[in-house]
Amino acid sequence: MKQLLIIMLLFFISITAIQAQDMCVVRGKISDGETGEALIGATVYVENSDPIIATVTDYDGNFSLENVPSDTKKLIISYISYETKIIENLKLLPGGTEVLNMILEKVASEISEVTISANAVTNTESAINTFQKKSSGLLNGISSQQISKLGDSDAASALKRISGVSISDGKYVFVRGLSDRYSKVTLNGAEIPGLDPNKNTVQMDMFPSNIIDNIIVYKSFTPDLPASFTGGYVNVTTKKYPEKFTLQFSNTFAYNPQTNLRDDFLSYEGGKYDAFGIDDGTRYVPDEADGAVPFLYSNNNELDVISASFSNNMNTFQKKSFLNHSHSFSVGNQIKLFGKAFGFILAGSYGRNFKSYQNGIYARYNLVETAGASGVMNPKISEQEEKGEEEVIISLLCGLSYKFNNNNHVNFTVLRNSSGLKTARYREGPKPEDNIYMYEHTLGFQERKFTSFQLSGNNVFAGSAKIKVDWISSYTLSGQNEPDLRFFNYDRTDNSYQISYNAYPSPARFFRELHELNFDNKLNISIPTELFNKTTNFKTGAAFTYKSRTSDSRKFDVLSQGVSFNGNINDYLSDDNIGQNADDVVYGVYIQNDPLTDAYNSYIAQESIVSGYGMFDSEITKKFKLMTGLRYEYDYTYIRNNVESSHYKYVRAEKPFSDFLPVLNLKYSVNKNMNIRAVYTRTIARPAFREIAPYAYYDFKEGWRVVGNPELKRTLIDNVDLRWEKFGKSGDNFSASLFYKYFSDPIELIDDPRANNPEFHYVNIENSQLYGFEIEVKKHFPELNMPNFMFGTNFTFLKSEVELVENYGNEENVGLLLKRPMYGQAPWVLNSFVSYENKENGLSVNVAFNIEGQKLAVVTKGATPNIYKQAYPDLKFNISKNTGKRFNIKFSVNNILDQDYKKTYSYNDEEYIFQSYSLGRTYSFSVSYNID
Repeated sequence: MKQLLIIMLLFFISITAIQAQDMCVVRGKISDGETGEALIGATVYVENSDPIIATVTDYDGNFSLENVPSDTKKLIISYISYETKIIENLKLLPGGTEVLNMILEKVASEISEVTISANAVTNTESAINTFQKKSSGLLNGISSQQISKLGDSDAASALKRISGVSISDGKYVFVRGLSDRYSKVTLNGAEIPGLDPNKNTVQMDMFPSNIIDNIIVYKSFTPDLPASFTGGYVNVTTKKYPEKFTLQFSNTFAYNPQTNLRDDFLSYEGGKYDAFGIDDGTRYVPDEADGAVPFLYSNNNELDVISASFSNNMNTFQKKSFLNHSHSFSVGNQIKLFGKAFGFILAGSYGRNFKSYQNGIYARYNLVETAGASGVMNPKISEQEEKGEEEVIISLLCGLSYKFNNNNHVNFTVLRNSSGLKTARYREGPKPEDNIYMYEHTLGFQERKFTSFQLSGNNVFAGSAKIKVDWISSYTLSGQNEPDLRFFNYDRTDNSYQISYNAYPSPARFFRELHELNFDNKLNISIPTELFNKTTNFKTGAAFTYKSRTSDSRKFDVLSQGVSFNGNINDYLSDDNIGQNADDVVYGVYIQNDPLTDAYNSYIAQESIVSGYGMFDSEITKKFKLMTGLRYEYDYTYIRNNVESSHYKYVRAEKPFSDFLPVLNLKYSVNKNMNIRAVYTRTIARPAFREIAPYAYYDFKEGWRVVGNPELKRTLIDNVDLRWEKFGKSGDNFSASLFYKYFSDPIELIDDPRANNPEFHYVNIENSQLYGFEIEVKKHFPELNMPNFMFGTNFTFLKSEVELVENYGNEENVGLLLKRPMYGQAPWVLNSFVSYENKENGLSVNVAFNIEGQKLAVVTKGATPNIYKQAYPDLKFNISKNTGKRFNIKFSVNNILDQDYKKTYSYNDEEYIFQSYSLGRTYSFSVSYNID
């Protein structure tokens, strides 16, 4: 793969190098000034050229004039019923490429001419604004330009700048306060799998910023989109080939005093390829343990061999950490291949980041009611926590495009992302309920990877109708591997160490592997027509998505019969203590594994979704536009565990869902820059594979059991939105929105009060609702003589309400209801930024801030208060400066306020810590080199 990429890179650069140097190329895009839509068939030509140099725009409104003499001064752009633009004072460099993106305005009667000086309209924030203005649905977005200015390193960080969007756990997207269940993420419009078996969405930190062209968040459903979202449909668009040759290199180094260049960074002995995010086999299940592990005394000789084959490394240690660093490159161009336009882009990035804290708190409480008093929060465990993480993310993108003619072109994109996360955690502290002092060591490694192949095309059928067809076929392979996740717990009473099996889980090693295949196909046909003598666009299409997942897990308990523990893990697991080698004990340290439990907790799942739609987008009057349509989706989901079908623990579930989903959207254009929208839609939220799996599995990271439910229904959601929006120049916009959502049969995770230990069940509750408002402002200040300044802010207020049975599972109390917020829903979200950009001297300064209100993190059992994640303010600053024509330097400070991350109980106006830690400030410096 590496050699192939190098060969391709050299091939493309060599082709670029032999292009003609005497003549110039002029390229660009022509759009409608009112709607922002591409103008197909607009004429672009050089005045008085001999021979004639002329072309027409294609499906996307793009044009390319080849062999333009460098002394050309005048270009003419014309289109029927639009003003003709004459571009004068062209300044063309011999052998160079000039990019001109222009808009044409409609004329009411006489055809007019407008003469302007040559300039390239390249403000990509304005492009996002135009897209938002012309869209049939409600949406917000962020461009690569703003992502770069604000210094965001990946899609997860960039999404926090979009109105109503917040990020959970550094990777999961929440839109309008709704959890990942109600969001959908696509790549270039195609489905991609989520890599977390317990989540229903994609981990957004997998997309580095250097491959992103823009991110659009659709907040209302339209029939041409999948219906399985309610909060937001997030589409990540990767960069496409540029209009002219570009080359970029970037190197960034970052320092956090709490983490980097320290001798006390918590880690453990791993593999030799950890710096590349790849396990070298060190953590794999030993060959000796591939089959069944004999039970104690059934075959002790074989059991000893298997037990000795596992490494005795279950202990954390401190080591020296390096600086955070990342490196990226990209190269692209548009050239002639067999006489046709051929574009390409190659991009790659590597990043390695360290994260740690030594000041963490990990605690558990329960409420003990006392006679004549309001109750007491009783500590169950209270520990100090230390944690170290090393994460590596590698991304490679190859995009190719070939234009057969102005009406037909095809694109091929390959994206490969991989990451490795190495984690070491140490806790110690009292456990009052067992009157012991606890010690906990956790060693983890997680590999994530996916490879996506996408073939897409755009076609225009010749003739007056100009029927447009676009399609995409995407094939994605993904996987998540967690080899040898190790837990070793022990305790101390007075001066004596021991492993108390009755007080906490025994030392154990977990191996979990997940693989998923996604095959997604979409076809859209757009037909301009007239309906009741009004201009109408009819759009129809179909889609088919197939998903297949396998999930395998194995657990090995580390036990002993009488081996004393002196507080040293390495001594306890030494070869001298293995099995029959141990002296003066019943039996030494050995491994135990239950194949039936492994098969019961491993599964195979498949899902097929077939859908079709039709929609009309029509002018009722010059001011009013109506978009309405209907989408049909049929979903079939099948899941079974890996137990033999004849065994009583074999379980399977099949869930067919069939839905018709309507849309009604009214848009009133007060003027060409101001809209009022009213929208009604119906959407769905389907249960994830794990949620309908009809068995209980142990979440060893959280320390509780989770029980699937094959009887789960999918959730139906009715959505109502009202928005006012106004658009200005250079990306300025103002909007205010009201929204209401009603959920029928929403899925919630309930802690079963009948179980002694935490045991969560997925259940449908009768209904819930959410409502709120959003306000967004982006503004430049030329009227204050500050044209280089821009201010942006957005605020979202949310209120949700869920009715739950107070004593779940107790039929005598089914009528007793309580109300609480929806899980993971923040009551408000605030994002703001201030930027200064002086293009003349290449200086850019940016400050960004975001925060969300406290949200429900854990639903507790009985009278103990629920646990909430507290508000966390995030402030970052960066300044960048161009040095010469090619170089740019940037300095950034992240997490300036350095507040504590906290999850807490609240009782009688007093705060009790569930978990708390801080991550420190990070200072980074980067240098980039650009040719464009």
